[in-house]
Amino acid sequence: MCRWSPASMASAPASCSTGASLNEKGALTAVTAGESVVPVSELAAARAQIAQLQRMLGKKTMEAEILKEAVEFAREKKWFARSPLLGKDDQ
Repeated sequence: MCRWSPASMASAPASCSTGASLNEKGALTAVTAGESVVPVSELAAARAQIAQLQRMLGKKTMEAEILKEAVEFAREKKWFARSPLLGKDDQ
């Protein structure tokens, strides 16, 4: 997959072979470094899932903060006791 303009036809074959060899070297570098090679589609799917999980975590964190504030507010208004509520059998 070489790209060149008609004006630079003379240098096109050299640039194509250089690009191909760099791609091969990059692939070999990943393999020799002990790293796994992952398809781009899998990487994109993993990044999308990470973004979704981060959004969900943000929502849950916000919900927890709102609930903590609600409990504080209710305690200040003395709407419920500080000790845990007793069950029906414990009264």
